[in-house]
Amino acid sequence: MGGVLRHHNPARQPGRDILPNVEHIFTGLLVLVTIAVMWFAGYVVYRLYSDQR
Repeated sequence: MGGVLRHHNPARQPGRDILPNVEHIFTGLLVLVTIAVMWFAGYVVYRLYSDQR
């Protein structure tokens, strides 16, 4: 062993590492929500300026 402690981490076993998949899902959701908020903000500004004419 050479003085190195090895800890058993069941989350790092092959086939059980789901964290990257969940991270990709939530990153995709974050991108979709960001696009939706930007579209809505642009739509609100468009409606505000178009109603003033």
